[in-house]
Amino acid sequence: MSKDLELLDYEGYFSGHTDDSDIDAITDIQNILDTVEEMKLKIKLMIIRVDNIILDKWHTYEVSNYEYDPTIKDLLSFLSQLSKTIENIPFQEEERRSKLDNHGVILIKWPGSIAQLWEEYDKVPRQWHYRHLLNFLVDLEKLIAGGRLDSGDLKIILNRNVSIRDLEARYGASWRQTDKNLSRQINRRKKVWQSIEQGLRDGLKLEECIGILEKYIEESNQSLSNFYKGVPFRLYDRRYII
Repeated sequence: MSKDLELLDYEGYFSGHTDDSDIDAITDIQNILDTVEEMKLKIKLMIIRVDNIILDKWHTYEVSNYEYDPTIKDLLSFLSQLSKTIENIPFQEEERRSKLDNHGVILIKWPGSIAQLWEEYDKVPRQWHYRHLLNFLVDLEKLIAGGRLDSGDLKIILNRNVSIRDLEARYGASWRQTDKNLSRQINRRKKVWQSIEQGLRDGLKLEECIGILEKYIEESNQSLSNFYKGVPFRLYDRRYII
């Protein structure tokens, strides 16, 4: 990770605005970002070790946790630190409004699945699956390093307490009109979100809606982004294919 990445500006942003608890909290965010790449490597190594064992043995058996104890303990410790840090970062409502437009919403750069795309819409970052949150933190790091995001806004983004789904229900498109690029991206992704919402109204379970869309992507050999032009079917009409 580049040493140029600075999450703290003591003489600038924090001067007169925060106390020691704020500085400690943001310092924890820096430590988390520094840990992300290391933990991703450890997770990959753990998966490789599991795969190797499965490939070497044809029968099913129970794998002892002790075999992966060091990696699992490191991972659980990291996730615990991440959860506590996000929950404990303090901020004032007026600061949240003034430091970042659009209620702190930053979209995932490349959603890897329908499930992740829906989670982005329906939940706030602290509720995301840990793998999705890790990828999101890496995206934020790149935005900060490129000067496109103020590091002081990290706590606003991670502590956002209103989902995109709730914002859309409350304000329509008005909450995002100051950022045309964000609004355009949401309008594209909304075609998928609305398709799932229609499926839920038709009586399908969320897992069924996601499964139908994922199955179509697989069978048509297309990417998720093709749905941004519109979902070419009603999910209920394809309920029997999964």
